[in-house]
Amino acid sequence: MTLTVLYGIQGTGNGHLARARCLIPALRAAGVELKFLLSGRDQDQFKDNDLFEHYEYRKGLTMEIKSGKVHPLKTLVKNDNIQFLKDVVSLDLTDIDLVISDFEPVTAWAAKLRGKSCIAISHQSAFEHDIPRVKGFVFSKLVMKLFAPAKISLGVHWHHFNQPILPPIIEQHENKEVDSKLILVYMGFEKLEDVINFLLPFTHSRFMVFARVERGFSQGNICVNPISHDEFHKNLERCSGVICNTGFELSSECLQLGKKLLTKPIDGQYEQLCNAIAL
Repeated sequence: MTLTVLYGIQGTGNGHLARARCLIPALRAAGVELKFLLSGRDQDQFKDNDLFEHYEYRKGLTMEIKSGKVHPLKTLVKNDNIQFLKDVVSLDLTDIDLVISDFEPVTAWAAKLRGKSCIAISHQSAFEHDIPRVKGFVFSKLVMKLFAPAKISLGVHWHHFNQPILPPIIEQHENKEVDSKLILVYMGFEKLEDVINFLLPFTHSRFMVFARVERGFSQGNICVNPISHDEFHKNLERCSGVICNTGFELSSECLQLGKKLLTKPIDGQYEQLCNAIAL
């Protein structure tokens, strides 16, 4: 009998999608029939997602982040909580045997509402254990706990910290000759203009920047490229270092490859501030 799984993936940032890319081939190899639901960003921003064929889309819930800072009030205004509740109630799980949620709230809450088994696989699940973290952020801790509930939680982190935590689930990379002058930059939650102005004085390096632009362009020693999964990882394999926000998945890939890593936590983003402590 084939197991039918609905895989819910949070679209805020690219880390949840990257982790799913690693798990999907293994699940399919085990004979699992997969269906997908993506949320957490505008649908036209889900690109390079051929792996998630015929996916369902819901608006879901996300954070409002501008210029590298979380804006709580704008987050409350932007999230359509009534539509979220409607999406949870209306989601049909009749033919679904199991829900997997990578911090995706619609599928997680729909499974809870209908008594369906749900497994959470995420970095956020590691926060159920005693791991390095910043003080305060009581509301953020509560949101993280309630955002995407599951009967079974599998947390991933860079170290186990003597807790039942799994190592990062990341893509395998080829060992390529490193370009000592090349620095890869992905600061998706910062203003592109601010990123360029920060990089321009460092003329001894070449910066390959990936950003939400329609067409690539160059400015001095900086090359700005549209976001592309394949092109990004080609440059990740041959660069000497990476500049990024303190998200989990890209930092994990850098640690695996032994890349120099400079990160900037998003201001007010609890998870990234905790990641900075752990690094």
